[in-house]
Amino acid sequence: MPVHPLSNESRFVLRFRRIGILFFALALLCTYFLYRSEAQHQKPPSADTTSTLLIARLKELEQNREVMLRNTLIAITCAALALVMIFANRSYLRKQAGQKLKAQNQALSEANQEIERQQRILEDQAAEIELANAELSESNLHLQRLNRAIQLQIQELETLDSIVKTINRETDTPRLLQTLLEQGHLLLPSAEKGSVLALDHDNSCYRFVAFHGYSHSTFADVVLTHEEMERRYTGVYGLEGGVYVVTDFPANTPEGQKFTIAPPACALLITIPIAGSMEGILFFDNFSSPTAFSEADIVRCRHYREHIIAAFSKARTLSSMQQTASELALRNTMLQTLNTEKNEFLGIAAHDMKNPLAQIMMSAGLMKRYADRMETQEIVQKADQIEMTAMRMNRIISKLLDINAIETGTMQVQLANIPLQHAMEVVVRDLRSVADRKGIVLVEEYAPEADSISILADPMALRSIIENVGSNAIKYSPHHTTIRFKLMPTTGAIRLAVSDQGPGISAEDMPKLFGKFARLSAKPTGGENSTGLGLSIVKTLVETLHGRIWCESEEGSGATFIIEFPV
Repeated sequence: MPVHPLSNESRFVLRFRRIGILFFALALLCTYFLYRSEAQHQKPPSADTTSTLLIARLKELEQNREVMLRNTLIAITCAALALVMIFANRSYLRKQAGQKLKAQNQALSEANQEIERQQRILEDQAAEIELANAELSESNLHLQRLNRAIQLQIQELETLDSIVKTINRETDTPRLLQTLLEQGHLLLPSAEKGSVLALDHDNSCYRFVAFHGYSHSTFADVVLTHEEMERRYTGVYGLEGGVYVVTDFPANTPEGQKFTIAPPACALLITIPIAGSMEGILFFDNFSSPTAFSEADIVRCRHYREHIIAAFSKARTLSSMQQTASELALRNTMLQTLNTEKNEFLGIAAHDMKNPLAQIMMSAGLMKRYADRMETQEIVQKADQIEMTAMRMNRIISKLLDINAIETGTMQVQLANIPLQHAMEVVVRDLRSVADRKGIVLVEEYAPEADSISILADPMALRSIIENVGSNAIKYSPHHTTIRFKLMPTTGAIRLAVSDQGPGISAEDMPKLFGKFARLSAKPTGGENSTGLGLSIVKTLVETLHGRIWCESEEGSGATFIIEFPV
């Protein structure tokens, strides 16, 4: 074990103890020798020396007493010194112990003060820790609330993202509006019913076009003009574009009286302005509470509204593009059709005019070559042939020009009240000369009241209709047959019918009867030419005059063409 060096105070105490122990040992030693000397001088005297020795003995005893007294004094002195040393040592030790105790007490007091100070520090630290724990607990609660809010926002964003993906898949505007309404109900659990008021561009008004929880008949009669829309939703509610919660629904205005259902307790409105125009409003209705929609619902709908406007703009753009593409495709098809018809037109014109031109050239050549030999009657006959051929060419050109004017929209229609019976009589009279060449009889049958009926029509168009139907009947009728022209009134209309005794129309030819350049199985009975345009021109002109035409026929039993005009 290590030996610790003694301090000066400890060394002094140790020496003092050693000196006291030494004096005490000397006192004991003197006492020992004192009693030993006395024991040796107490031998019994002999008889012969009694008196002599007695005196010597007395002297010796006196001396021994003195020695003993001196030794006793020395022993007492040594003992006293030893006791003094012991008591001094004890006093010194007590003093030292008192000083140590006092120092220890002072040290304990200082230690207690330090402990109290440390305890106060610990208490302060404990208070700070408790405060920090409270702040930490509050921070944890705040973080938990933030975490819940973030989770809710993440869920809302995921829901909104899913909704946006759903609405972005829609390109058709009506389906988009229905999808917007249905997806909006996913964002607004408080919404019980919903509807969409949208701008009808074709009729320049606003109609309800999408519903959730409502039937279509609920808003079938609600139609708002631009002015009514502005008064009700801008003037009354102050809506200029955004998200609003409305609890007041005025019913005493002209616009409000158009709504026959009871108003909801509150409604959340999302407006859709596109390029400065109000394209529509989404209504989300709640019939239970006027405070059903919270501020959080409004915030969610504001984000939703941005996607609504983007999707609506995209749908409008795509719809416009699709419409443009459809129009371009239609025009391209029309151009292709016109190009095909042009080729057919040129082919028919070249084919149908080749023979008449050849006849004209041949007749003119004969007249020129044999003019000096020909009689006047022969010259007139040749001239008549040339005139008839030229008239036939003129009819061909007229039909081609008519169909071209109708298709290009350059045909001028001048409506007037025309007595139909009179117009029919004029055309039939002009057709008799053509019918006579084939021995065909034209019969006119008019109802008694037909002569007083007039229709609103263009004179030239009406003549072309009757003439084409009549000449078509003559062209396909066998020689020496009868064609009947009938005119009779019906309910709200007047009916013109032309019946022949020709071969009739087959079931295969019936669908293409009124088509342009139609080539049917029936052939002209007198070698007449056919452009395939006559009935097509008739149908177009009849429909231009708001009438209708159809054919009733059985193959081998003739055909009846019926035309009705409103009166």
